[in-house]
Amino acid sequence: KGFTFVWYLFCSIFVLMGLMFAGGSGWAVLQGKMEIGEGLAFVGGSAGLARGAEPVERYLEALRAQKYYDEALVYLEQLKASPSAGDAQRVRADYERGVTLLAQASEPGDPALRRRQLAQASEALESFAAEHPEHPLAGSVRNQLAGILVERGRSELQAASAESRETAAAAARQLYEQARQQFLAAE
Repeated sequence: KGFTFVWYLFCSIFVLMGLMFAGGSGWAVLQGKMEIGEGLAFVGGSAGLARGAEPVERYLEALRAQKYYDEALVYLEQLKASPSAGDAQRVRADYERGVTLLAQASEPGDPALRRRQLAQASEALESFAAEHPEHPLAGSVRNQLAGILVERGRSELQAASAESRETAAAAARQLYEQARQQFLAAE
């Protein structure tokens, strides 16, 4: 049963990636404008590859909108390793990884997992900011880092039991103040 699910997931990703490389048709599939079966002809052929650049941002937005965070992270790793990706796409992949991890951590779930995801998102965005301080996304990175502080505050409040609620509220207030300072610095 688990193998069937993994195989289905692998095939779905393969089809979507193939469609996307075939001129952006993967975007149409994610939007529901094309059935996967209609686009299978694109997967085996290379006619669509010459049509233009890969719509990375739109594809990632669509994956995140559908809550396919793990698939988006795998895609970003593949993009960074791809010889056909440009330098700008590889640089932006680091930023997008942090944004994706933050979006994933914003979903309800296990508090320990959320903390790990927030830490990974923070690490990815801080690394991007350190390596590319003059990049046009530098202001957005500061906003995303402030958003991480807000999510950490929410996590502290959600994880607190009734007895430790006051301590968690104080910790959350500190994180919210740090987030406020970060937002002000981003302006």
